[in-house]
Amino acid sequence: MQFRRDLGKAQAHFFSVWKSLRQGGLLPEKQAIGIRELRHFVSHYAVIHLNERAAVTILHSGTGFDELWGRNVAGCLVSDLAPVKAADLLNWFFHSMIKQPCGGHSEEIFTHKTGDRYQLDLLYLPVRKKNGDTAIAAIADMKILGPSDYIHFPNRAQDPGQIIQYADFIDIGHGLPAGYFEY
Repeated sequence: MQFRRDLGKAQAHFFSVWKSLRQGGLLPEKQAIGIRELRHFVSHYAVIHLNERAAVTILHSGTGFDELWGRNVAGCLVSDLAPVKAADLLNWFFHSMIKQPCGGHSEEIFTHKTGDRYQLDLLYLPVRKKNGDTAIAAIADMKILGPSDYIHFPNRAQDPGQIIQYADFIDIGHGLPAGYFEY
């Protein structure tokens, strides 16, 4: 597997855990990746899946993600947390990773309600839920970039404070989605 850049500490650990749990080409079970396996990176861990209406939804989220949005984001639609201009792209990105299945890598600049800007370097890897469906497990390496130049809007859908720098897919042995492009 090739990555656009070197993995951060949390991502490298997560990738190692994910890879060690993969057997015979099968995706690791979601339940196998827990607090013990992720240790001090669990606050930057989330699981994304398709709900019963096939909407991209956050199934579980660590406190690091919750703190960025200022609330518990488990159960939220990804499109409700993303800027309007990015919602369609993110929905397509997650649907594609789940359907293929494949991994993904993205970098985002996120402005917190305090005005601080964060760089989120995210690694997404597919996992198997108990019912056999595919979900996407994600972990972020985060760093503070400093204060933002503009006022934060409390409604994430109107907030220009989340900018996707890039998003690309990672072939885990099942190929890449049709229509693949680097964003």
